Amino acid sequence: MKQTLESDIFDIKKLEKEQSDKILNILKDSNSYLTTYNQLMNIYEDIHGKRVSYIFVCQDDIQHTFIFQHLPLFARHYNIKLYKFPKGTQKVIEKICNKKFVNIISIFKDDPITVKIEKIFLL
Repeated sequence: MKQTLESDIFDIKKLEKEQSDKILNILKDSNSYLTTYNQLMNIYEDIHGKRVSYIFVCQDDIQHTFIFQHLPLFARHYNIKLYKFPKGTQKVIEKICNKKFVNIISIFKDDPITVKIEKIFLL
């Protein structure tokens, strides 16, 4: 029987509830992040465009996870930290962004909230 091996590079790191809550509070004070998959891909089509430091996804809140299948490789290629929010976070993010169907948040490297988010992971 053929054995399938999976590498940890294909993993999306899970956020703890406490980390998630802190990140959501930080997002409330900013609006300079991307909220769609297409926006993220468009940024990387421009070779001189802004770069992303973090991608947060609501993978457990949607039924069609195919949109996230290549994100781990994309994140690894561009040295982006990729995290998964706990189940139920999508509704909170939609309220923060005042948009429906938000299941991805991308944070720019040069955005001031990046420093705040990095501090959460250092604690």
